Amino acid sequence: MKKTDKNGILNVISQELEKRKNTQPQGVKSAGCVFKNPAGDSAGRLIDSLNLKNYNIGEIKVSSKHANFFINKSNGTAKDMSALIEFVKKKVFEKYNIELRPEIRIIK
Repeated sequence: MKKTDKNGILNVISQELEKRKNTQPQGVKSAGCVFKNPAGDSAGRLIDSLNLKNYNIGEIKVSSKHANFFINKSNGTAKDMSALIEFVKKKVFEKYNIELRPEIRIIK
C-alpha cells in the first residue's frame, strides 16, 4: 500500500465502481460470482465461450452481462440454481477439461 490523499482514494473508488457497473449485473437478484476462477483463466470467459449467456433453468439464468453471475429472474428456487450450476460445470468440463469450483457457499 502507498499513502495517498483523500481525492486520490475517492478517484480510485469511483473508477472501480464504474468498472463494476459496466461489467457486472446491477439491480438484480444475484449471489455474485458463482465460480472461482481457475488458474490462469476466468470462469466467466469459459462460460461465455460456450454461448451460455441467458441460458436458464427454471427462473435462474446466466447473466447476459457477465457469465459468472446467475440471476434469479423472479421466483427461482435452490433446485433451479443447483441444476444450472451443475449444467454449467458439466459443459465447461466437457469442452475444456476444467472443473469449476463454486465461489458461493452452498448449504444443503
